[in-house]
Amino acid sequence: MPGAGRTAGAVTGHNFPLIQINPALRSWYIVIYSPVWPTDDDSVFARLKDLDRQSLDARIDAIRARFLAGIEGRLEEARDLMADGPHPTTGETRPQMLHRLVHGLCGNAGLLGFSDMDREGRKALLIVEIAHKQSRFLTEEERSEVGAVFDRVLQHARSASADRAR
Repeated sequence: MPGAGRTAGAVTGHNFPLIQINPALRSWYIVIYSPVWPTDDDSVFARLKDLDRQSLDARIDAIRARFLAGIEGRLEEARDLMADGPHPTTGETRPQMLHRLVHGLCGNAGLLGFSDMDREGRKALLIVEIAHKQSRFLTEEERSEVGAVFDRVLQHARSASADRAR
């Protein structure tokens, strides 16, 4: 059978990951996986042969641009979640939602090569994780510290956007 027992990486001569984004999710979740499954479907290999480095770079660049375009809104959402009280529309607690959102922002920033945003964001993530694990809201001091981190992350995002425009 054509293609039997081959891996996609072996057929293309490259081991480029494929990127898949689920647009139904409100948050940025990027799944990167390497196509190494055996298949009998030669159309899979034909599509992978067409995936060259330039098209992959262009796809990643587009994802980076969308991340930068949406980060200000995500940070505002995170600031809203720092308030005390139950969240009005979900069953999750605010600390739970804040932890998930900040974790996703940090992970995606690092994944997309925004190391400054990732490094700064992890400072907020540590504070948020502690509050979440203790099932409590952020203290005023923690809110202030996390807010200052969000401001620095936003500055890095604006700088990265300006660099992209040049």
